[in-house]
Amino acid sequence: MVKGHGNIKAYFYRFRTKDRPMCTCKRREQTIDHKLFNGELVEQQRDISKAAMLRTENWTMTKIYL
Repeated sequence: MVKGHGNIKAYFYRFRTKDRPMCTCKRREQTIDHKLFNGELVEQQRDISKAAMLRTENWTMTKIYL
């Protein structure tokens, strides 16, 4: 996922190995950013990370609020 490859529907859709690029949430294409920053499967972990970042003030939070 770091290099833009992974089990991501939008990636496979580009190579015509998937019929649709949509996420299972049906709100957006399943991209790496969507999966990490908006995806329901990692929502709890994302909330924990947000809370830790807010406590330390040393973390950049630009992508979290997309």
